[in-house]
Amino acid sequence: MTGTFIITGANSSVAIPAIHHLLTKYPNCTLISTVRNASSSDANTNTLRQTLDQFPSATTPIREVDLSSLSAVKSFASSIASEITSRKLPPLTAIICNAYYWNLNSPLQTTTDGYEKTVQVSHLAHVALVLRLLGSFDSVKGGRIVLFSSDAHWPGKNGLAKYPPAIPDDLDSL
Repeated sequence: MTGTFIITGANSSVAIPAIHHLLTKYPNCTLISTVRNASSSDANTNTLRQTLDQFPSATTPIREVDLSSLSAVKSFASSIASEITSRKLPPLTAIICNAYYWNLNSPLQTTTDGYEKTVQVSHLAHVALVLRLLGSFDSVKGGRIVLFSSDAHWPGKNGLAKYPPAIPDDLDSL
């Protein structure tokens, strides 16, 4: 399988083995690993780099995107779409929506967009990203959208949830 794969939250515990598997099975793909903090001061991103370094012939850029900012998601998606249109990147093969945020003990946090942070990072930003990139998939072969999830999106189902998530009434604002 060739083409471009995007994985959000690429420096997390689930993503690292997924990336290793993808690059082992599909060494000719382009894998864009997105993280909130791409600096060398981030221990998790350094672990991601160590994994990517095992595949020196693979195309594996790390891109910074803050899913708690819908304007950052829009900018990232526009950049990727432009790079695919100009053939700097091959068409999309898959978007793997893995990133999440879960606030267990801090006061309620909202994003600059006005949404509860867990809902935006874990769900709304992924919806916005996928919708903005649907036209960048291979028009003949299509592709896959993979959503990693948990019970965090079920209000009241998880006893650890201090602030149950909710979906905004105005979905057009995404």
